[in-house]
Amino acid sequence: MSLKRKGVHAVIAELLIFSLVVLLGSMAANFIMESSKKGEVAIYKKGEKEIMCREGIAWKILNVDGANITIKNTGIYPIKLSQLEVYAADVISLERRGKKIKIAGWSKEILVPGEVGNVFLETDPFSLGEGYLTIEGPCGTKDIHPLYFLPVMCWIEAGSCSSGSCVFALSSLENAHLENCSAGNYQYKFCCANISDVSIFNGTCPLGYTGFLTLSSPTNAHAEEYGYSGSDGFSKKYNVCVKPISGNWVGNYTTLSNCKGMPLFSISSKTNAHIGNFAKYSTVFCYRQE
Repeated sequence: MSLKRKGVHAVIAELLIFSLVVLLGSMAANFIMESSKKGEVAIYKKGEKEIMCREGIAWKILNVDGANITIKNTGIYPIKLSQLEVYAADVISLERRGKKIKIAGWSKEILVPGEVGNVFLETDPFSLGEGYLTIEGPCGTKDIHPLYFLPVMCWIEAGSCSSGSCVFALSSLENAHLENCSAGNYQYKFCCANISDVSIFNGTCPLGYTGFLTLSSPTNAHAEEYGYSGSDGFSKKYNVCVKPISGNWVGNYTTLSNCKGMPLFSISSKTNAHIGNFAKYSTVFCYRQE
C-alpha cells in the first residue's frame, strides 16, 4: 500500500512540474513575442503576419532627409518598422531591389494606421549614386520614392498634350479666355511634364499642390491670381491646383525680371483677367522649386 501511495504522489508531482514548465515556457514565449526593444527585431505572434498580409499593410514614404526616412502608415493594420527592408536602386534594378541599406533604428517600432514615424539608416542613400529608395515589408508590399527631383516643365501646344498633363485650355495664344481641360472647346492646351495631378478646387489647394490661377467658371472664363482676396474678385472660384511628382514647388506672381524660377504665363490684371505667354503682360506666374 505504501508503494502505491508513493506512486500516486510521484505522478501528481510530475504533473505539477510539467504544468509549471509549460506555464513558464508560455510566459517566456509571450515575453519574447511582445518584446520590441530598440535595436532588436520584433517577432510576430503566431498567425499575426498572415492576418496582416491578408487584411492589408501599406505605407507611404513622405520624406527622405539623408539617412532619416519619414514614413506614414496608410494601411489598416499596424506595421513594425523593424520588419522593413530598405534598398537604393536605379530604374532598371527596381524589381531586383538594388543595394540593401541596413536600418540603424526608428522613432518607434510600431506605427498604427495613420501614424507617422521615422526610420534611421546606417548609410545615407544619396551617397550611393542611385535614383530611387525602395522600402519593402514582410508581405512583399513596397513603396518607391525618387531620390532626385524631377523638374516640372510647361508649354502651350495646339490640340491635346503630346506628353505630360493638361493644366488648362486657352482660346488663343494671346489675350485668351480659359477653361477646364475636360470642357473640350478651346484649341490650345497649357501642358506640364512631371506632375502627378491637376485638380479644380473651389477652396484652397490641398497640401502638396500649387495654385496656378483661378477661373471664373469651368469654360469661357476670365482668370484671377490664385489667392486674390479683393472685394472685386470672383464670387465663385475655380482654383487650378497642380501637384508635382516630386519636390516642393511654389508659385508667385511677379515681374519677368524678378522671377527666380520658371515664368510659365502672364496675366493682364489681378482679377477679371486674360492670359498670354510669359512675355505678353507685365505680371508673370513664376514657378520654382524650394
